[in-house]
Amino acid sequence: MKPVGIKELKSRMLNTEAAVEGYNDADRELAVVALLAGLREHANINKAELARRLNVTPSTITQLENNPGGVKLSTLERYAAACGGTINISVSYSKSAV
Repeated sequence: MKPVGIKELKSRMLNTEAAVEGYNDADRELAVVALLAGLREHANINKAELARRLNVTPSTITQLENNPGGVKLSTLERYAAACGGTINISVSYSKSAV
């Protein structure tokens, strides 16, 4: 059996609009995971300290960092503030949406 490269595999798997949308959703969620970890690392605090600042358990921090999908914006803002940061939102328009 001939090995398949990642580019070819992506083109085979992302052959429907729903598949592309799911891939993009997962990609955005991974970006939020990286953002949360980066905020905490930049603040040089561990999960226990962040949990103390937010008045939650360390396991809540772990759950949030591992699965941020569906988290309220206010929760993300509190998390960022506890790490000394802020959340900024920007909007980009595609040409087809105008």
